[in-house]
Amino acid sequence: MRIIERLRASLFLKILLIFSMALVLMILFIAGAHRLLFKPPMRFESILTHSVTYAQLVARDLGNPPALERAQDLARHLHLQIRYESAGNGWSTHEEMEALARHELVSLKGMGGATAGFTPYGLCARIPVEGGNLLFLLRPWKKGFHHRVNQLILSVSVLAVLLIIGIWFLIQALLRPIRTLREGIVKLGSGQIDFRMQSRRQDELGELIRSFNRMSDRIREMIRSRDRLLLDVSHEMRSPLTRIKLALEFLDPGEPRQTILEDVEDVERMVTAILETERLENPHGSLQLTSVPLREVITEVGTALEGRPPGIQWQDVPNDLRVHADAERLRILLRNILDNALRHSRNSAHPVELSAARSESGIRIWIRDFGSGMTPEEVNHIFEPFYRADRSRSKLTGGYGLGMNMCWKIMQAHGGTIHVDSRPGQGTTVTFEFPA
Repeated sequence: MRIIERLRASLFLKILLIFSMALVLMILFIAGAHRLLFKPPMRFESILTHSVTYAQLVARDLGNPPALERAQDLARHLHLQIRYESAGNGWSTHEEMEALARHELVSLKGMGGATAGFTPYGLCARIPVEGGNLLFLLRPWKKGFHHRVNQLILSVSVLAVLLIIGIWFLIQALLRPIRTLREGIVKLGSGQIDFRMQSRRQDELGELIRSFNRMSDRIREMIRSRDRLLLDVSHEMRSPLTRIKLALEFLDPGEPRQTILEDVEDVERMVTAILETERLENPHGSLQLTSVPLREVITEVGTALEGRPPGIQWQDVPNDLRVHADAERLRILLRNILDNALRHSRNSAHPVELSAARSESGIRIWIRDFGSGMTPEEVNHIFEPFYRADRSRSKLTGGYGLGMNMCWKIMQAHGGTIHVDSRPGQGTTVTFEFPA
């Protein structure tokens, strides 16, 4: 099943299969044609007829009854092998003729009972004479027509194999831009919008790669324009938000004041998230990498979220486990993911689980909840800014959709990876790995 799935997913494997099938069919066709040509009743009438005529002329020179000495002399000069088959006095000029006598030959009309045919030893003819039969090996296999045909078939087969292999490599070279294009699509899909593909091809595939680069440029410019707009708006919102908070301090305590203050704080957190994301992409906001004790940071973040149902349970986090990371960004990362896990599993009986361990390439951390989970389509968009699985965008089910995007950018800045595995009704597992 895995081979069939790989075949369906790979154009190059399909082409290889087509060429392999063509080669096998060609070999079967050649082998079948050879078998039909040299197996009775299919035969070369003219060749066999001339062979019998030649054998009859030689038989006349042997006398009646045929003489062994004369046969040996003719065999040396004419490069023949002769066997006299008689009930009382049989002989052969060569020892292998005894084995040849057991092979069946083809009867020819109008040739006086003579037979002829191709055998594994070569072209043979049997001529009836007084007292018995004369069997001639007229052309040995290594010199005869049968051998020439075999050589031709072998040459054609070898040429066909070499031709198909050559065409395969040629197609590989012609379709190489498809591999390059696939690599570019994967990298663009993973967020590497600065990736460019190089191609000097002037054909359709070369134009396709250049079109991809132009599309990538437009996407990059659109994203950067959006990010600049969000950044400018966020900067401009800082001052009015500060003035609003200051004005609220002069209002009497009460429900209206508290409601406005909560809304202002929500907007302020969104602005902070946008600015923090921008700092991660800015060279002047680079990471402050240190050796961070992971268990201490987990305890600190867990304590801040303590009391929220269904709770947090961390296990298998060694005391000596340290991460080469920016401590503040690591806190933001853990806080955002744990906050999401608690929010979406508040009705679950199982606490959110957190574990960490060393891996072959670094430090791996798992955070798993047993909440509502997400569909595959929602998982595919989870790292997009302002994306939320809850279309109602209620405050009870989440923030503004910037948390997971920020987590993704934090891991990108650290050179690590983050992966989300979720199923509806079964919960979500977030796995992120920091390089060693």
